[in-house]
Amino acid sequence: MNSPIPSDQPSVATSRTRVAQGMIWTGRLLLLASILGPVATVLQIVQAFDAVANDPDRPNTADLAVRINESLLPSLIAAPVALVAISIVTLGFILRRPENTPPPQSTEEH
Repeated sequence: MNSPIPSDQPSVATSRTRVAQGMIWTGRLLLLASILGPVATVLQIVQAFDAVANDPDRPNTADLAVRINESLLPSLIAAPVALVAISIVTLGFILRRPENTPPPQSTEEH
């Protein structure tokens, strides 16, 4: 027969909600971390232009190109991290939804 769930064990719905909340917070933290990539890229590009502008010799465009190329690496890493984070947050919200339950039956006759 059906036995009630012992009170000391969490229900499946409670465990599912905890997992969903953990996924949502993990995704949010990853999204915040992925913001650092473009910020670091902008700072490094500014430094690259500053280094070329303050060069007492003739500015070297090849040096500028190498510095800009190196500065794009944080954004290259941050983009996939942001995509994973968005997927984790979305899945967390999907898991957090209540399960489908049938609508209550109306006892009134039309």
